[in-house]
Amino acid sequence: MASNLRVDNIQPSTGMGIGIGTANGSVTITGDLSVDTSKGLTVGTGATISGGTNYITASTNGSERLRIDSSGNVGIGTDIPVTSFGYSNLSLANNSGGQIELKRLSSGPNVHYIWGDNHLNIAASYSGSSGDIVFKANGNNERFRVGADGNLQIANGNLVFSTSGTGIDFSATSTDGATVDSELLSDYEEGEWTPTVGGSGGDATATIGNNRCRYIKIGKLVVAYVDFDATISAIGAGQLQVSLPFAVVNPNPKPYCEIFGARNCSMIASETYKVTGWTIENSSRGTFQLSTGTNGAETSVTWGSNVNTSGTPRLCAAFAYYSTT
Repeated sequence: MASNLRVDNIQPSTGMGIGIGTANGSVTITGDLSVDTSKGLTVGTGATISGGTNYITASTNGSERLRIDSSGNVGIGTDIPVTSFGYSNLSLANNSGGQIELKRLSSGPNVHYIWGDNHLNIAASYSGSSGDIVFKANGNNERFRVGADGNLQIANGNLVFSTSGTGIDFSATSTDGATVDSELLSDYEEGEWTPTVGGSGGDATATIGNNRCRYIKIGKLVVAYVDFDATISAIGAGQLQVSLPFAVVNPNPKPYCEIFGARNCSMIASETYKVTGWTIENSSRGTFQLSTGTNGAETSVTWGSNVNTSGTPRLCAAFAYYSTT
């Protein structure tokens, strides 16, 4: 088989030349080197570099392996490096998916992989000693870690759910035969509110002072601590009520949620008896009763009867109830 070499306008310089059949020769090209795109440039057995209009490819064993397109996108295993949102792109593809291997050769080796098939997979220490997956931001600051033991760690921050109604799902835990309505913990709050001093037949006109009302809400469970002083300029009507921070659920059958603590209630005139009460369903209110101690009898706390309005009376009680949300 004949081989031809054509060289025009050779201008050798000291120590440079063309070597054919020897490892000591070299070629210096000061202009452009044009290669027939149908042939390419063979750089080894079965290895070819070729190209076309504004793209370049590298092939081995008769198949294209790498392509750089006119926009600078790089594809490995694909001749269409897909771009998204105008960003530069590196595409890795074959029939099973694409993969990046990250390997530390010293003190190991430790081999990590990022690959895509039907899912995006990240594997730390796929072979070698155990290792964690660590996410860092704002420099070399660790923010989140997936431990080799399966535990998730947030180094310095909060777990924030951006969509209302989402949270932590405990459905994988055993229910021990109980009937479960929900195993989603979707809310936690701590806060304070300014209550309204009300009545079943009309609210009072009152100025709240020394407001110490606070609440804790875990899911739908609310614990509300009512504690304030009030200057009452116009009394209410009917049974004494106080507003709560969240609406009360309307269960069926109807269970009352009683006050579980009340003291220093100078607004209630008959403190000889135990102060009790409950929440009012389909509202954001609680009401008050006096337990007389006679066969469990209770007396309503009502305006114009046993509600003290002189001075700055204090109302202090704690409610626990289920909210509608």
